[in-house]
Amino acid sequence: MFDFDMGKHAAYVWPAWGATVLVLVALAIRAAMQSLRMKRELARLEADRKAR
Repeated sequence: MFDFDMGKHAAYVWPAWGATVLVLVALAIRAAMQSLRMKRELARLEADRKAR
């Protein structure tokens, strides 16, 4: 089905794929954390606005 044999290029290709996956996962985690932070900040600002 898939041919994962990279031959003599495997020493470059597999680490490159691994680094790419790590960067994408880190970006997804960062985006999720920032989204939570912004939601909390928005809730705080809305609560502060209602208190006035």
